[in-house]
Amino acid sequence: MRLWIVGLLLAVAPLTSCGTPEKTLVEDCFSGVDEDGDGAVDCADSDCGVDDACSPEDCGNGLDDDRDDALDCEDADCAGSTGCDGSNAEDCANGIDDNGNGSVDCDDASCDADPACGAAPTENCTNGLDDDSDGALDCDDSDCAADPGCADAEDCSDGLDNDQDGLVDCDDDACDADGACAGGGEICNDTLDNDLDGLTDCDDDDCAADGACLVGSEICNNSTDDDGDALIDCDDDDCATDPVCGASGGEVCNDSSDNDGDALIDCDDPDCAADPICGVSATEICDDGADNDGDALIDCDDDDCIADPGCATGPTEICDDGADNDGDALIDCDDDDCDADAGCADGPAEICDDGADNDGDALIDCDDDDCVADPGCTAGPAEICNDGTDNDGDALIDCDDSTCASDPSCGAGSGETCDDGSDNDGDGLIDCDDDDCSGEVTCPPPPTEICDDGNDNDSDGLSDCDDPDCGTDPVACP
Repeated sequence: MRLWIVGLLLAVAPLTSCGTPEKTLVEDCFSGVDEDGDGAVDCADSDCGVDDACSPEDCGNGLDDDRDDALDCEDADCAGSTGCDGSNAEDCANGIDDNGNGSVDCDDASCDADPACGAAPTENCTNGLDDDSDGALDCDDSDCAADPGCADAEDCSDGLDNDQDGLVDCDDDACDADGACAGGGEICNDTLDNDLDGLTDCDDDDCAADGACLVGSEICNNSTDDDGDALIDCDDDDCATDPVCGASGGEVCNDSSDNDGDALIDCDDPDCAADPICGVSATEICDDGADNDGDALIDCDDDDCIADPGCATGPTEICDDGADNDGDALIDCDDDDCDADAGCADGPAEICDDGADNDGDALIDCDDDDCVADPGCTAGPAEICNDGTDNDGDALIDCDDSTCASDPSCGAGSGETCDDGSDNDGDGLIDCDDDDCSGEVTCPPPPTEICDDGNDNDSDGLSDCDDPDCGTDPVACP
């Protein structure tokens, strides 16, 4: 019996040791537990050497490298590392806590003055830019008044000794390279803006003390006797050495050359206006249609002709303005002076108060645009005699207005004839239907409704109290 039991145990033993395989445990590298029982926990376990969770934190890449929900300098692993020790300046717009103080971008106090955080930009006084957009750059900006780089700098075109060295503007060595001082400053008689300040010759303040600009000196190219010696421009000895006068001393009027450099040659140059070679009279002839004295004014338009008998009558007639310009009681095309005017060649002008279409444009009197300026039309529109409207605002309508007395639509008498079956006054109403016939014998007023006799007295289809005319009868129709 004992041998049988031992044999049975020996038969069962292999089944016990080989029936269920032992389970292999794997280390979870981020649980804080030693799952595989090797005595090493999480990233300290060599099994976790390739797990991303065990990668060290890079303290400046904006990523949570070790997956502990803390980025860069916010991760305790970065404490004291370069960039997280306060040595880096905060970039106020990159979403990173650059200086490691726990505040990111605009939440960091160091960003309070940064434009990216809403602060007004300040002027950088040395970068050649208008940083604060106030129209002034660098040291020209009042914000830079206290900047060491802007202290007492010389302004090379304001007439002041800004740096207090006794030298003003272009006389100061500090201005040698300034555009306003390039070439030595303004030359006051060459018609050029030498110092590039937008002002030429005597218009430039730099020339205030220059002989060419002193009151009484001759300016040699302005057609004016500036110094009052009766000699103008290059004819004045004062201009003998002026570049604009060349070697000839002025325009020679018959050599086909522009001697005085004003782009006008010989007789086209006003300097030759009185030269006999040019055959020009110095005096205006007031009735020949020519500009005899070369001042661009012809005949009576020239002030020289004010006393000429041919110009003494006053202005000439303007042929299209509705006015009697020359005072002869004839207006525009009605004036013989306008016979040759192109605007009068097509026929007579409109007469603005005769009830006729004189110029054939289907518009009569003040209704014609030609009469806009006529005194008789300036008070307002004319009365239209058949539209039931007081067009001219005189409280008289159509044929009742005296201005319609000669209008065909008003006939020879008072207007509508009240018993001929015709619309005599052209207002669309015939005989007694026309208000003009009210009170006429041939148009007695219609009968009124009697409100208690059972009859339709006014023939409107309604009797007694059914007729609205009886609405005001308190006795018959209470």
